Amino acid sequence: MRLASYIKVACTLLLFAPLICLSQNEVQRVRINFETPVGFVRHLLLGFTPDDAATDGFDYGYDAPNIEDHPDDMNWMIENNRYVIQGVGSFDTSKAYPLGIFLTNSGTVNISLMSLENFVEPINVYIYDVNNASYHQINDAPFNFDLNEGEYIDDYFITFSTNAVINGTLSISETSSDPFLIRYLEHQNSLKIQAESNSLITKVEIYNQLGQLLTKVDKVNQNTVVLPINNYAVQPFLVRIESGQKNYVKQILPN
Repeated sequence: MRLASYIKVACTLLLFAPLICLSQNEVQRVRINFETPVGFVRHLLLGFTPDDAATDGFDYGYDAPNIEDHPDDMNWMIENNRYVIQGVGSFDTSKAYPLGIFLTNSGTVNISLMSLENFVEPINVYIYDVNNASYHQINDAPFNFDLNEGEYIDDYFITFSTNAVINGTLSISETSSDPFLIRYLEHQNSLKIQAESNSLITKVEIYNQLGQLLTKVDKVNQNTVVLPINNYAVQPFLVRIESGQKNYVKQILPN
């Protein structure tokens, strides 16, 4: 293998110094730490390839498997296998990446952000807890929580927004108060959405429970929108609303 090929593979695995790798490809990196109940720290790395050279599945030369056997550990989960380095495509705030936690000791664990590399604009990093449907931002402080011994697969995800797609389903952002008044008008088979005073709705999207887009309207620029929902009200569905710089997702349950 030629030297250039060696460098490309090494950069793909994110092992060389940033200066060398940047000349080949500006991989964006998210480094996180997992501290076990007994104080062991696992370092994990997620790399975004701007040319979409890698995928969310297994990619030879981009994903590094976990070859160690620790009593307590956390890994990236790719196709039910455990990895310490995961390479994916270009950065996308709608994506979420599953974590697997494996414990033989019960106690407090924490997940923290170690560093961000090669991002032009600051990004937010969250841990999504499937059990509580809650997001925990780790940019400034670690996420601490208690776990009993056992395996936790697809219970926790790394995400980069509070409206990510988790296991194919659009997750719901928890808010202290609703910025929109949403009413299902059964007699009209439509949805009425009203924004806070002085706010304008710019886009509305409706998804089913599988995260599939059913319909959308954009360039709305109105305070109130009435949207026909056809047969969506037969099953629960999700409404995503954009207003200025705000994004909001709410689950609608049919009567």
